[in-house]
Amino acid sequence: MKSIIIILPVTIFFHFISLSGCNNFTDQTDRVKSANDILIRNILLKMSNGELEKSDENLIELIKRGINEEANFVKNTKSNPRASSQAGALKAQSLVAEVTAAYTRAIFKSKSPEEAHGVLKRFQNTILMIVEFTKQGKFSLQ
Repeated sequence: MKSIIIILPVTIFFHFISLSGCNNFTDQTDRVKSANDILIRNILLKMSNGELEKSDENLIELIKRGINEEANFVKNTKSNPRASSQAGALKAQSLVAEVTAAYTRAIFKSKSPEEAHGVLKRFQNTILMIVEFTKQGKFSLQ
């Protein structure tokens, strides 16, 4: 039940951001994946297969960098701070969905209830770190 308490505010937060009404930013799917995006994807693929790293700090830093890259790309191409902020938030939303999917698969591949509980705790902490970073809204300035 605790996982619902953490996930629900995340969903509400990102839903609110997506409703903020600023749509003049570049579609993320039109861009070539950056090296950072590829690193994130590789970590998430390993995680999905049950190969968790000892710490999620590297993943969290890569995600923060990815959010910054997206916001800065839009800021440099559109010269619109609001579009830049929304682009960063949408990138965060997309990455949260990918992290959620990877952790869900990792939880189902756990060999014991204790291991699954540990993976769930890591998931909650990772999502919380991403949300806290995104809520600050300063990612396009870094």
